[in-house]
Amino acid sequence: MFFLSYAHTDGVGCWVRDFYLDLCDELTRKTTLDPSVIGFQDVDMRSGTRWADTIADELAHCQAFVPLYSPRYFNSEFCGREWQAFSDRLDAAKAVNGKTPPLIFPLLWEPPSVLCLPEVAAAVQYNEFSKYGTEYTELGLMKIVKNKKDPSLALGYDQILSAIVLEIKKNTDEYTLAPAASPPELETTRNAFAKMPASPSAPGGTADSDNTTGPHHVHFVVASGTATELARKSDPDPYYGTRPTDWSPFLPHDAEPLVRLAAAVAIDQKMTPYPEKLDGHLLERLDDADRENELVVLLVDPRVTDLPDRAGALRTYDNRFDPNSAVMITWNVTDTQSAVGVPEPKTVFPKKTRRPDQSFHARIHSPEEFRRILVEVLVYLQKLLLGEADSRRTAATDQYVPRPQLNGSMVGS
Repeated sequence: MFFLSYAHTDGVGCWVRDFYLDLCDELTRKTTLDPSVIGFQDVDMRSGTRWADTIADELAHCQAFVPLYSPRYFNSEFCGREWQAFSDRLDAAKAVNGKTPPLIFPLLWEPPSVLCLPEVAAAVQYNEFSKYGTEYTELGLMKIVKNKKDPSLALGYDQILSAIVLEIKKNTDEYTLAPAASPPELETTRNAFAKMPASPSAPGGTADSDNTTGPHHVHFVVASGTATELARKSDPDPYYGTRPTDWSPFLPHDAEPLVRLAAAVAIDQKMTPYPEKLDGHLLERLDDADRENELVVLLVDPRVTDLPDRAGALRTYDNRFDPNSAVMITWNVTDTQSAVGVPEPKTVFPKKTRRPDQSFHARIHSPEEFRRILVEVLVYLQKLLLGEADSRRTAATDQYVPRPQLNGSMVGS
């Protein structure tokens, strides 16, 4: 029924998820719809799902679009594409019926005082729920959800939630939006939040151009194993699945596979992510990425040292100089079994641990820390590729080797 559109960096702390579940519960009580089709938030997708295809299909069929307004939301190219994809369906309905169905229901995740609305968002009324108290416009919905058990906010939150549901129900009962003829191609859909260029783009392009290569593309290579490979005394391990890319080191705090967390960060940084598993083709992948000026980030599980083939691939990588790549080693310190005897990074990265730089992070212990460091890594690698980084990477020979400068503008700046 409704599609929740939000910046993934706003999802830190699970408040977006809490609100989504509350909204689904309220809609379930006030409609006769099957609870399984009430709403869509992309964290519902199972590991291995082609997330871009799934999102496109949901945007092609949902009846209501619920964006969570925040500075991060309007800075997210992918959120702008989601908005445009749904708007295209509204435009198609207007062409048939002469009227645009009011099926976008914007909500203030952050207060309006910190927002800079793009033209398309400014045209949609967002303050309808302020009549239930000043907290909505003064605090924003995120702080209300975060403190919804506070008696001073609980009643206002219930009233706002009920008002949102009644508005969605009233408008979707009155207007039936026909499905799109085909799911949108999100990689080529225009970012509705971007300003239209005054003149053709210069060589090198931007995040909105049709470039298929460059430093706005990042390959996330997961160096981990499966539940079978990394079983502890024949017991299944909750952190692993049937594929290495299912690795979810931050359970139970965050159930998302790490590669999905990484992809969400990349999208919010106006980049295109490519999730992959570590295999025997790592060197070829690195060489290809180097030729195309693309980024490679290795997401490394310390327990990969128990898997000789993958540990060997990482040691080979350690002997190379790949200035377009980075390493992020992650494990959950709340897992008492892994906390005891976690392999040292120097086991597979003896050279990089001897002289680490901004592209090598050996101890990441929380989803918040992971997201923050990944943003820093992506910005650093982009600047390095464009010859704009303040520091220089060290080669395996221990000599400093500056990256040749490239022409083009950096994505996400």
